Amino acid sequence: MIKNAIKDIGDTFKNFDVPLKLTILSVRKRYHRSVLGPFWMTISTGIMIFLMSTIYSRIMGSDFDHYLQYLSLGLILWIFISAFITEVCMVYIDSESIIKDVYLPYSSYILKALLSNLVVFLHNLLIIFIVLVFFEANLTFVNILTAVSGFVLVLINLFFIGLLLANICVRFRDFPPIIGTLIQISFFVTPILWERSKLDGVAGHVASMNPLYNLIQLFRKPLLGESISVQEFCIAILFTVILAGFSLLFFSKYRNRISYWL
Repeated sequence: MIKNAIKDIGDTFKNFDVPLKLTILSVRKRYHRSVLGPFWMTISTGIMIFLMSTIYSRIMGSDFDHYLQYLSLGLILWIFISAFITEVCMVYIDSESIIKDVYLPYSSYILKALLSNLVVFLHNLLIIFIVLVFFEANLTFVNILTAVSGFVLVLINLFFIGLLLANICVRFRDFPPIIGTLIQISFFVTPILWERSKLDGVAGHVASMNPLYNLIQLFRKPLLGESISVQEFCIAILFTVILAGFSLLFFSKYRNRISYWL
């Protein structure tokens, strides 16, 4: 059965143009007749980050320049992660008519949701670019390459998270609002608004074990000119392996029931 799940994913990436075209249609529909399109979200996100940095840098007792860079890198990535998870919970349900009329690998819908949110993230990268250039961040080629590698690992994790959640949510329709609540809780317990260094003792160690925090750090720390610790890297890789294995097993067992659950 797991061979069928792997084949489903393989067919999705083999015919990458299909989810890509679906993504283009989705983005065009979402921003139809909009002058700035996704840049409206970029502008509002940039204003929000600046205002939050002005307030929270004083509350946290941090230097404004450092906190603005720290928050912009973490929050923009978090917006991408949370938006994708929220959307992917309903991806099969929203695509019911297509699933019942046209054969597409089920993982194609997951990839389409990931690409749709990636478009918005790429627009929001403009904020990161402006912040890093304005504060003359001392970035090296190695730091940029490390951050890109970390982001690729984030994409891999999101794909397998989507593969798992989409199947659970199509069977149990109470799960999407539950997942939404968990995302809100995760935002406050993950070091995004606050820095891990502010916590000591057991609380600090618990925060360090947060897999979402470690994934964000793989992207954020190199762009802040900091090096990735062995612990952060190992936790991120271990989480990816466990998540991928569990998602594949779950998907292989229940993928044939998705159309019936709809």
